[in-house]
Amino acid sequence: MKWLKSRIRGLIKRIPRKLRHNRFKKVVVKNSDVSILCNCCIGGTMYNDLGMRFLSPTINLYFGHHGFIDWVNHFDEYRDAELVDTGAFEINENGGHGPICILQKDGLPAVEIHFLHYNSYEEAKQKWFERYERINPNKIFCVIEAMAEHEHGLIDEYAELPYNKIIFTDLPTVSEKSVLHMHFYDKYKKRKSVTGFINLFGKRGYDEYDFANEIFNRSYRD
Repeated sequence: MKWLKSRIRGLIKRIPRKLRHNRFKKVVVKNSDVSILCNCCIGGTMYNDLGMRFLSPTINLYFGHHGFIDWVNHFDEYRDAELVDTGAFEINENGGHGPICILQKDGLPAVEIHFLHYNSYEEAKQKWFERYERINPNKIFCVIEAMAEHEHGLIDEYAELPYNKIIFTDLPTVSEKSVLHMHFYDKYKKRKSVTGFINLFGKRGYDEYDFANEIFNRSYRD
């Protein structure tokens, strides 16, 4: 009986993924070469939604306080930085040890990166530098989630980043045009990830933002 319940749960989990795949495979985009730079896992799920290659190293991870801002402002200079394993880790959804690393280069701030959805430092390091080489500097879009109190304090700095961007927040009122209050947060009281499925029809929390058009069908300067 236990194996049957497990199988049923597995089938139920696959339903929204299948429905979402069927929905987004019909979406046509004119810019399939956009690099999403994000401070959390959201960019990876957006690429997955559209069946695209990861054109960014910011996949399945999140940055420590202020680290994303430091990195984005100097991302080309960090290209050959050293990624140091701190020995600290977080247990991820697979029971693996997601490593916490420091990106270091003389003359630049040290950047803390939590590779939560990786199972080892070696895997994280390989994927980070492999995907780094795919960044398209001519088509960059920043996707930022600012929920926690310390992230609220960074919104003004996020808004000043010199790239096209969207900043998702649970703050009720914002003045910056690049900041979007997500009603998803009001409904779920932060108990659910904005990247997660919120129904069996394949809807994700960030679907109230038309990411396919706003990111992949916008005009970019050559």
